[in-house]
Amino acid sequence: MLSDALTASSQPDDPTAGMSAVDLLKLRWQLAGTQQVSPEQRAANLKQTGWEALSVIPGPANMIAAKDAWDSGKEAVREFGQGNLGRGALATALAGLSGFGAVTGLPTSKMAGQVAKDAGLTTRIFAGPMAKTADHAALARAQDMKDAGASRDDIWRDTGWDINNRDGVPRFEIDDSGAKLAGQDYIGGGITTFNGLEHPGLSAAYGEPPSVYGHIEPGKRVQGYYRHDGSPQVEAYSPDVENAKSVTLHEFQHDAQAKEGFSPGSTTAQFETRDEVIAALERAKANGGLDPVTGDFDIAIESRLRNAVDDPYDAYRRTSGEVEARNVQARMNMSPAERRAKAPWLTQDVPDEQQIVRSGR
Repeated sequence: MLSDALTASSQPDDPTAGMSAVDLLKLRWQLAGTQQVSPEQRAANLKQTGWEALSVIPGPANMIAAKDAWDSGKEAVREFGQGNLGRGALATALAGLSGFGAVTGLPTSKMAGQVAKDAGLTTRIFAGPMAKTADHAALARAQDMKDAGASRDDIWRDTGWDINNRDGVPRFEIDDSGAKLAGQDYIGGGITTFNGLEHPGLSAAYGEPPSVYGHIEPGKRVQGYYRHDGSPQVEAYSPDVENAKSVTLHEFQHDAQAKEGFSPGSTTAQFETRDEVIAALERAKANGGLDPVTGDFDIAIESRLRNAVDDPYDAYRRTSGEVEARNVQARMNMSPAERRAKAPWLTQDVPDEQQIVRSGR
């Protein structure tokens, strides 16, 4: 699919920056009282808020931190045992931070929990239940929260899953903080080619990524294509490395859509205008032709006109698969704090209700 101009991510101030742990808890308690949720979810919210309140009180804080240190230590052993060195190192660091809190009574365990949440939110490409790295326990918890009346924002913030997509397939974001262009080769004339995108998170989720041909040249228009007739292939054209990475991520999102059955992207050629439909059918009628499926001109006209659009380019941009792929680019350089504050549906450039949802299966 053709990828057009990139959308820049905004950089809003964090209104909670500099607040103490106690002040943050007070603010959360006040906000919890204004939310319209079910009695079951309100009880769960109060339980969580009460637990966090204890985490900043000497005495209970020591015991909570000791438990968190023990849990993080077990997590480190498990991750190292599975060969996940990065996650094992993170769990080890969190265990140490919580252990310090167990001795001193300081709220470092709560800080460690926030570090863990932030680390899990440095993500970009949207994946789904078919990914090998999908957290199905968190997905089940997300569904329970939804059934209890939790908001879409709270479910995203607490579980990392969005289960309210218009195509009905849940999504989470894959960590691609280590993604970088691969196989760069300067061939002269200001032109550099590349043949892949090293993306540890995506490879862990779906295995072998699409083959890539990339072309970087000053002044080049940003364009990208994804093809999946046979082996999936990506082409990316860009004036610089940053845009090359961005457009390649856009096209990799289309590959994830194909694997998961998400609503896919599109091209302008996939949409007919009303005038084109009427003209084509009038030509067929003049030649005595009939619709090959229905054998009826009236039904053919009704069906094709129902799917016709006024502006194919506008329809292409409003296709949910293209909106999602552009959203990957928009969120590419967001910080963990910004990701917490802005769920994916808040950064997409076309609202849900204006998107065109196509079948992904």
